[in-house]
Order: sequence, then C-alpha cells, then structure tokens
Amino acid sequence: MTIRHLQIFREVCQKQSITAAADRLNMTQPAVSMAIKELECFYQTKLFDRLNRRIYLTESGLRLKQYTDQILEQFDEAASVLRNEPRFGGLRLGVNVSVAETILPDLLSRLKKVAPDADVRITVENTRATEEKLQNNDIDIALLDGFSPRGGRKTKRILEEKMEVVCSPSLFDGALTVSQLAERPLLLREKGSGSRLCVDALFLRHGHTVSPTVESQSTLSLIELAKSGAGYTLIPQSIARKVCDMRTLCPVPITNDVFNRYYYAVYLAKKHITPTMSALLALCEREQQESGKGAL
Repeated sequence: MTIRHLQIFREVCQKQSITAAADRLNMTQPAVSMAIKELECFYQTKLFDRLNRRIYLTESGLRLKQYTDQILEQFDEAASVLRNEPRFGGLRLGVNVSVAETILPDLLSRLKKVAPDADVRITVENTRATEEKLQNNDIDIALLDGFSPRGGRKTKRILEEKMEVVCSPSLFDGALTVSQLAERPLLLREKGSGSRLCVDALFLRHGHTVSPTVESQSTLSLIELAKSGAGYTLIPQSIARKVCDMRTLCPVPITNDVFNRYYYAVYLAKKHITPTMSALLALCEREQQESGKGAL
C-alpha cells in the first residue's frame, strides 16, 4: 500500500462519501472506489458498510483510520520540515593531518561566509584512515594530500604546494641533492600519511628507499626534533614560512628536484551532492582556477 491509498481513505472517511471524496481529490469516482477496494484486499477486511446509499466505517475501518491519521500526520510533518529546512545542512568532512595544519582553517572561514548555517563536523586522521571512513560512508568528503587509486570515487585537485626540507643551523651545510638527503638522518611523517606518500615517491624516483630515524603522526613533533638537531624533516612551505627563523630552523635547498604535493577533494561517485557539499567543492574549484599554485 502507498501513502496515496491512505490519503484517499482519509478523505473518504472525512466526507463519508465516495463521490464527495472524488470531487475533493480531483479524481473519478471509480478510481476512488478502486483505491478503497485495493485497501480492503490488502488488509483482507471490509473497511466500509454500504447502507441506504451511504457508507459507514466498520470496526476494522475505525482501527485503520486511527493508524492512518498518525501516519499521515508524521508524513505531512516530515514534508514540512524537509521542505523548509535551512538551505545548507550538515557536512561530515574528513581531512588528513597535513590538510588540518595548512589549508583547512582558511577553507572553513570561506565556507562559513557562503554557507553560514552549515553544520560542519570534522574528523582529522591520517590519509589511510580518512580513506577508509570515506569508503564506509562515515564522511561525505575527504580533503587529502595524497590517496590510493580506487574505483567508484571522484577527485578534484585543489592546489599544489612545495614541501621544504628544513634542519637546525647546526646541521646546515649548504644545498643538497636528493641522493645526499637520502643519506642524512630523516624525520618523516608515518607511512599512510599523504606527506609520506609524496616524499617516498620522490626518493624512489631517484632510486632510494629511505629508512627514517624518526616517524611520527605529528608535524609539530618533527619540527621540534629538527630544531634540536636530530635530523632533517620535510614540511609544507606554508608551515616552513612560519617556523623558519634561521636561529632554530632553516630551509635546505634541493638542487636536482622539487618535493611537491597536491591537495585533493575526494568523494564517492554515487554520493548525493548536498548544497553544503556543492559549496565546498565550488570553493575548491575556484581556488584551483584562480591560484593554480599556493595555499588557499
């Protein structure tokens, strides 16, 4: 049975007439009679007695009317709420640590301007964990600086950013090649992170598989270790500009390559695109078109 059957049944009950109900619903009398007959067939009971050209609810009809009133009241309420809800609803956003430390604050500020009533919930984990949440529909969109190839997903590149090699002044001895850097003590993000993916890819391009001295989920901890002279670390250029003051940390030029990473918005191809998701994707696309490179 459908909501339409119950709506017809309710109207017949209110009008106590098939003909009057048909007029009210802008239907033919046979169509209304057929709907009532289908209800009676479905519930295997008689809903109306037809006496002296009038109809009366049977005991079964009275019970169905009680349920019908409750069901249609909830149906009408749901329609009213959903049609009049705020234009921008909820958004479950998953980001990896690097995104949270770099582009996320400014992106959220811009989203707040175009979608002020959006309820944005954010989960920060490494790339691998964020991808799993996306695959399990625990988040709506992932913002990542690297991802594994999988089918059934759509991706939009947001921007490109350079990764800086930094160390303490006590270790600094001029520019290095990638091969020379591979021989130095390295302080790197953990495997599964977007930063580590792009760093490992560049070393592999030069024929090196590195074994870092320190692996950490925290960029801040790597920066502090680098300041102490424990080794060389790679951090986003936007962060390097804030922490490199030449007294505690300084950039190390790489002469024969560039450590670049790319930020992406990733979502399931069959995902329903809500107004809030659309606003976020539009912001990402606009930044890609206007800036090409650099931070949001």
